[in-house]
Amino acid sequence: MIEESTCAKDAGAALIECFKTSTTVATASLDALSLVVLALLEQPAALHIILLFTSANELGAPLRCVLTDEEVIDNLCGPGVGGDDESGMLSRVVLFIQWLAQLSFQSEEQGHGLDSDSKEFNSSVSPSASRAYALRDLTEDESPLVSRWISELFDSDGIGDEIIRDSPPRILIKLAPTLLHQSILAAEQGVIDVEMLKGGCSFFLQDLLSYTLPSGLVWLMRDLERIGGVHQSRRGAQGTALGTGTPSRSSLLVTLLSMFLLDEGCPPVVLELVRPHFERLQSYEGSGQALMDTSTLEALRSRFEREETKGLRE
Repeated sequence: MIEESTCAKDAGAALIECFKTSTTVATASLDALSLVVLALLEQPAALHIILLFTSANELGAPLRCVLTDEEVIDNLCGPGVGGDDESGMLSRVVLFIQWLAQLSFQSEEQGHGLDSDSKEFNSSVSPSASRAYALRDLTEDESPLVSRWISELFDSDGIGDEIIRDSPPRILIKLAPTLLHQSILAAEQGVIDVEMLKGGCSFFLQDLLSYTLPSGLVWLMRDLERIGGVHQSRRGAQGTALGTGTPSRSSLLVTLLSMFLLDEGCPPVVLELVRPHFERLQSYEGSGQALMDTSTLEALRSRFEREETKGLRE
């Protein structure tokens, strides 16, 4: 047992050193960093043993600069994210950072203290901090960025390099719920139909944006929970708002939740990041306040159960 703990501690120290080397400006390597992260996510049992002796906060600390230091981001990715392979590598790393941040968040809730910088960082990237902003509450840079992203998602042939360069990962994590909120509002008001909504939002399943899914999904679940007590009396039999031909807000929320969570391209770590919030949604079943139909809930539950058997959970 002593030998195992020593090996686990040594492995934790080696990982921290590897992360430092891979994110130092002079030696930054997205390829190397992504390979290490992939190995950890594919061997969750080994990772959890390491986390018994090295805290998630310690392990994640050297990686924070990927989201906070533009020079590191530029050295890792160059001017913008170029190509599908690079997008996939960056997305994997950012999702891993969010997962460690969430574990640190949970550790703090259990009474383990964190320094103020760690608290601030974890709260800014953890899905638990997800919220949709009114455009007036965003900064002068963020508000026009939301408008540009809506245009890119729905009015163009794809996502351009320029808007990617103008959208650091940490900003996109923050803005993802707002982008989904604005998209749903457009569908509610009949500006776009459901198929257009799904088509535009499907970009979130691509490597380019998949690291924003946790914050977006948590907001969708919270909004569904928020309106759950009232939507039953305001919707028609086919999920349309009474007195209109447009879909109800609740049906649009469920449509996007199902599209994201049931897609096989949704990374398993995303499901683990949002699992606590899905479990809360399930608690409404049988209470007379079901938030979605039984078949949809069963399909979602089955997807989460399949991923649970693969061992990413502690």
